[in-house]
Amino acid sequence: MLEFAEKSTLHPSSMTPADLDRLRACGFSDKDLLDIVHITAYFNYINRVADAVGIDPESDFEPVERVTPGRADLLKKALETV
Repeated sequence: MLEFAEKSTLHPSSMTPADLDRLRACGFSDKDLLDIVHITAYFNYINRVADAVGIDPESDFEPVERVTPGRADLLKKALETV
């Protein structure tokens, strides 16, 4: 899923039906695929809007390590395998 999101973000014109088939082979339903596409597109959109108008991250933004240390550890472990 993350590879799909990265590819659709960085190289959207190179997406093919095979990219969707890979997700289906991992057990994602067509509804899941639509959710993945919508969420990826939304974050790409909102980040570009924020960058374009010069919005800085919220000053009171709490890093994931401070808010949910357990989740931060899981994310770090997952990224180590990539």
